[in-house]
Amino acid sequence: MGRYFNPDLTARSLGGFAQLQHKLNERSCAGGSFTWMKVREQPEGRDWQGMTGYRIPPLKLTAYLEFKSSEAWSNRVQATYFDALIIAWMALPALDDARSTATPPSI
Repeated sequence: MGRYFNPDLTARSLGGFAQLQHKLNERSCAGGSFTWMKVREQPEGRDWQGMTGYRIPPLKLTAYLEFKSSEAWSNRVQATYFDALIIAWMALPALDDARSTATPPSI
């Protein structure tokens, strides 16, 4: 049990992962992946609310090109995108006063 374990908390989660790879020729391929998760929690006696990025991973997209230069070696160029809006919202200490009166982005 991690430091966020709370026996009085009810949570619902939904998520997905997909991966696609296409062989371009005998020595190269291209592909990508998609990972997404949405979790809502209901603390005891309160309404349902979205969990923050501290506790669930953000949306992640990857794309890559791979080239097999020899039988023993392959090279890959990969780009990764994270949708970290909620993490950034919660992590900026300069916004402490603004966060106390504003509503963070919903998931």
